[in-house]
Amino acid sequence: MNIRRMLFLALATPFLHCGDSASNSTSNDTSNAPLTRLTESLGGAAALDAMRTLSIEATGLHSAYDEGVDPGGAPTPASDFTFAGRIDVGADQMLLSYKRNYLAIVPGATSDYSEIVAGQRGYVRGIESVFGGPAGTVGAPMSSARWAATRRHQVLSNPHLLLKGRAANDVRDEGLENRDGRSYRRIVVSDPWGIRDFTLRLDDAGRLAQLSTLESDHLRGDINVDVTYEQWEPSGGLLFPRRVSIAVDHQTVRVEDRSSIQVNAPLEQELFAMPDGPPQEFDDDHADFGHRRAQSYQRFAGLGLNSFVDPLHETVVGVEVATGVYHLVGTGHHSMLVDQGASSVLVEAPLDEERSKALLAWIDTNLPGGLAAHPISNVVMTHHHADHSAGLRTFVARGAAVVVAKESEAFMRDMFTSAHTISPDDLSARKDIVPVLRPVESEGSLAIGNVSVHHVRSSHAADMLIVHVTAAGSPGILFNSDLYNPTEGDLIPARRERAVGFNEAIIRLGLNTPDRIFVGGHGNMAGTRHFNVTYAQFQAQLARVQGQAP
Repeated sequence: MNIRRMLFLALATPFLHCGDSASNSTSNDTSNAPLTRLTESLGGAAALDAMRTLSIEATGLHSAYDEGVDPGGAPTPASDFTFAGRIDVGADQMLLSYKRNYLAIVPGATSDYSEIVAGQRGYVRGIESVFGGPAGTVGAPMSSARWAATRRHQVLSNPHLLLKGRAANDVRDEGLENRDGRSYRRIVVSDPWGIRDFTLRLDDAGRLAQLSTLESDHLRGDINVDVTYEQWEPSGGLLFPRRVSIAVDHQTVRVEDRSSIQVNAPLEQELFAMPDGPPQEFDDDHADFGHRRAQSYQRFAGLGLNSFVDPLHETVVGVEVATGVYHLVGTGHHSMLVDQGASSVLVEAPLDEERSKALLAWIDTNLPGGLAAHPISNVVMTHHHADHSAGLRTFVARGAAVVVAKESEAFMRDMFTSAHTISPDDLSARKDIVPVLRPVESEGSLAIGNVSVHHVRSSHAADMLIVHVTAAGSPGILFNSDLYNPTEGDLIPARRERAVGFNEAIIRLGLNTPDRIFVGGHGNMAGTRHFNVTYAQFQAQLARVQGQAP
């Protein structure tokens, strides 16, 4: 049993404590002033110990950081939602039901799904993807990381779950603190997952106003997570905030307004039932991964993309689309490798370090002589969005230069030098590395041998780059991400504007020859089958969608 698992079993998530014995009750001994102050701010130790179930109805807005137009800019509104939460504290079960109206990716799309957590099992019932899914889809098991991130998010949103069952040695008073022009009493509560302690702040009236901690983000590294609790009202002998806001690095990413909160309402066990079938095997290390990155998972939940970013991304399928040019296909995010003989150029380092290491392993195994004979000299970042850039640090740690648009140069330099103490990565261990960035000027180009990198204007991202490769016997290969996902079917009308802008850029660059091959950071897959799309096929798809309403 590893250390993290021992810690998890010893401390557990606070809402596993049922409060049925003195050892599990939240002490109201006045000698333990810090814990008493906190429990009194929630309605008192006795009422907190008596909490068995929690039912919440809410509406809200979810925004996604590092998914907007400008690098480092304000989070983009991702979805508004209605939420119904049913938490059986004593039985360690949760049913978290969402109805989302998406504002990004595919504006106007909707989803209706539930997250179910029971013990070490998790399941997503319904279809949560912004792209929809096959009719009759029941759902899918949660990964251990998604399970952990889901639980942690509920603890942040409901501090009662953090404080229920805590002992005196879990809490310490650090005195008064001035923050944002106001005075607060700062009380630190130990993190049951052993990641980073929680700082809770009581205002001068003794109300719990804020919670702060650190989590990890694949791109940003250590991120400040601040939760604000407002509009406290009584329910079931306890006090609850009617509004809960979460900010990442001081930018608000989620606001939840609660219309109803009930304590100890009966909850039928059928609510938490999961479909029959073998349960997802629980993985300690992957759960730890999720605990450290809860806000990253919440970001993609808000976008309707968790089903794409949640699975492990170790599988790489290499498809040679031209001599020395490989489309490296993953679950939903792809890269392109151009073998230039003495070195290689990689286009796109998506998702995280784990994905980047899988790409490196594929190159080392499948190219003659491996990485020693084909070291990666340059990595092209198509744009700053986290799912397309968060694997870059792995390659910087190995000495690769990163090609970026001028618009994102300063932002990415900050990302390559940011602290990664919560989840140290390869680059954080290389103090000798000075990141090398090669900026492409606005609407300019940069050549790396047979690879041409072009900046194009896009409403999706101000720093958008597309990449063209010439290869012997090939009409040319054009790689893009998020402007057009190569498909055998029809374009999504809501994404027509991006495709039109992409086509205009292709014409401006003189790349509009009928047989030119398109590959993408998404797309090019039908099940397990890879296919190519030509410019002529793209034109036909664009023509069909022109007359359709977005």
